[in-house]
Amino acid sequence: MTIPPIHQDNPIEFAEIPEQALSIKLPANGRPAPNGLPRSVMFFAGYVQATIVLYFLMLYCLSPLMADAEWIKSWVKPIEPKLIAVLAIAIAIRPLVVNSSYSIFLVGLGTMTAIVSTTCSYWAASSLLSIAMVELICILGMEVGFHFYALATACDQTLSRTPVQTYRRFNKLTLTGFAALAIHLSLSSIASPLFSLSLLAVLGYVVGFHWLCLRERHPWAALKKAVAGFVFYPGETELAPGHVASPAGNYLSRAVLFGTTFATFVSIGFKSFHAEDTKTFLAWIVLSPALLLSVLTLVSGMVGSTIEVGSRIEAWSSIVRKMRNSANPIERNALLFGYVSADQSPVLVDRGLLFQHAHVLGATGTNKSSMGLAPLIDQLISFGDSSVIVIDLKSDSPELFYAAESAVRSLRIGMAKNIPLKVFSLENGTQSHLFNPFLTAGWTRLSILERTDIICTSCGLAYGFDYGRSFFTSSNSAVTRAANLLNPNAMSLRQLYQDVARLLEADSKILLPELRKAGVHASEVIGRLASYEQLNIVPQSGYDDEVIENQIQLADYFEKPGVVYFRLPSTTSSIGAPSVARLILYFLIIASKKSKRTTKVHVIIDEFQRMASENLDQMLQLARSHDIGLVLCNQSLSDLKANSPKVYQAVDGNCAIRQWFSATSHDDIDMLIKLMGTHEEIQVSKSYGKEVTTTYRSAHVPRARVTDIHKMSENRNLSIIQVGGSGRGYARYKGIPFMAFNDYHISPAEYAIRRKMDWPAGYPGMITTKEVFPEEPSRNSPRRTSKKDSFSRFDTENPEDLFNT
Repeated sequence: MTIPPIHQDNPIEFAEIPEQALSIKLPANGRPAPNGLPRSVMFFAGYVQATIVLYFLMLYCLSPLMADAEWIKSWVKPIEPKLIAVLAIAIAIRPLVVNSSYSIFLVGLGTMTAIVSTTCSYWAASSLLSIAMVELICILGMEVGFHFYALATACDQTLSRTPVQTYRRFNKLTLTGFAALAIHLSLSSIASPLFSLSLLAVLGYVVGFHWLCLRERHPWAALKKAVAGFVFYPGETELAPGHVASPAGNYLSRAVLFGTTFATFVSIGFKSFHAEDTKTFLAWIVLSPALLLSVLTLVSGMVGSTIEVGSRIEAWSSIVRKMRNSANPIERNALLFGYVSADQSPVLVDRGLLFQHAHVLGATGTNKSSMGLAPLIDQLISFGDSSVIVIDLKSDSPELFYAAESAVRSLRIGMAKNIPLKVFSLENGTQSHLFNPFLTAGWTRLSILERTDIICTSCGLAYGFDYGRSFFTSSNSAVTRAANLLNPNAMSLRQLYQDVARLLEADSKILLPELRKAGVHASEVIGRLASYEQLNIVPQSGYDDEVIENQIQLADYFEKPGVVYFRLPSTTSSIGAPSVARLILYFLIIASKKSKRTTKVHVIIDEFQRMASENLDQMLQLARSHDIGLVLCNQSLSDLKANSPKVYQAVDGNCAIRQWFSATSHDDIDMLIKLMGTHEEIQVSKSYGKEVTTTYRSAHVPRARVTDIHKMSENRNLSIIQVGGSGRGYARYKGIPFMAFNDYHISPAEYAIRRKMDWPAGYPGMITTKEVFPEEPSRNSPRRTSKKDSFSRFDTENPEDLFNT
């Protein structure tokens, strides 16, 4: 079974992109042939059409100049030199029309050809005419060489070949052209021009293929790429942002170049045909494509077989660095999400779209962390004006932390910005900074009911409000609310747990027996969180001042840039890790309300499905209005649907950016096929009877088939990106998903080293994590503190002031 190739296109609207110039300079892929025609057929058709049309057009334009009334009988002799002169002048002027900055030599060579061929029209010197023909071939070779040389020079350091190497090879090509002219002059005096040009075609092919074999592992494939890279390179009006324009103009301009050059040989062939010399006529006709292949092989071997990005890692660093230093504010505020697979144009997404949230999907082992999250973390930190919070619910390896640490280090060196980097770990025996959510600014100003709702939702104690679930939700809420009423000035989850434990004692009279029995689960969940020492540090706890000063305060990240990494291994802490992750999100909202919010916050959550629960859909709706942008990462949409339909609908409807590194579930595949839409395709059908009848019809077929989705999932460098939202900047893809190319932002070897590195330790203010089980409450009846006692020590706007009391 033959599997058709993946349909690739770029749905960007070229007419709507900003006109500001980009600092990114990348080569474009050759455009695909229309209606599914092979490129060879498209090129041959364009070449033949240009040759025939131009020849007879020149013949028609010059026919009134013929004084002889019987010019039809002898049209070849008088028209041949004049035709060469006109074609040479057209080629000489052509680079100026396409605004080539590398056409000075080409204009001079074309002008000299025009002078020589015009002289031929008066003296009919066959030797001068032969020289003009060789000069036309040299013009073609120089134009192809200019194409590769201009792209290699403009693309700078993103290519495998440096501009200096390309320049030297281009000089060799120039000397080769003069050598070909000298050889032709020598042979023309001995043999016929046909023999001389045939020998030059063979020599050019041999020399060019020799260079190809030395520089390329697959010379035939390199030659094919070279032809497609020159002939089908997009013109300026077809280029996506970030692409370099070719000095050879568009496809029509290059077709005219080939046609005008080889129309000369067609005219000579017709001269032999008029003389009834069929063999010579066929020889001239065959010589035309032979010289074409010889020139392309020679240029491919000496200047460059293809112009493409050599080292993607170096290209990524160069592109991001240029974007941050760009004079274009739209480019400077953009993120690089990869390249469009169809034409390798950069996918530049405005950073503001992240506050409409992003969703990254991919199964385990599909490189969504290495090619999706790690480059994104690096870029977000490189701005230096926003805070980045990474919540890692997988935490099996520290590569995401070291991506953040490397970006912070580069920012300190490059921009002299000292952005604090802190780490919170939930795993026992590791190094961690302190994080007590109850010391977040604004928590003390919330009412008892508001605190109760946040604690119940964060700890997974809210199950819903339908029949059955509502009873246990109300029971957990009643226990938590009673504990807050019992001790409104609780400064940690450990103190809250002790109050809950007192309420559940057998001799407690505050709660009904039914509520005490149903509240055991709430006590167990809160007790788990109360056992983490790094989560429950309170004032005057005996720790050094350095530990207290370097604790994680969420409000600080809205006032100045900072980076914090939360290591929450949900595999070993399946109950505690998701609860802490939800606490972070809810207390971020609380902190944003009480802070000045001069800095925006990006939150990246890996394995998001492990913390998904009821009422978390509200977080997606509230986060944007509080200057919080969420980047959610999980394996598939089916995971969210299985956990909570409400969360699935919220994620599906509130994410402006989506990127699939793989799609293996039936729901994801079906959704992608629908989102990709259809495209028009020419279908060919044949019916066999007495005669074979071929029928062509236009049909709308899916842009992505099931086989395409599977091939994308198996290719580690391919993904599908959908950019919605407002379509700002250069990412105006009309909300249509497209195939994208992604790669590492560092070398795979370095990334593998980061995965095996030890977890961070030794940062100022860190402690060794440990479990400290709360003390069992006394058997005495719980004492209700007075209102005066409850708020006298806790009535402060900033809980950090408590450390100074």
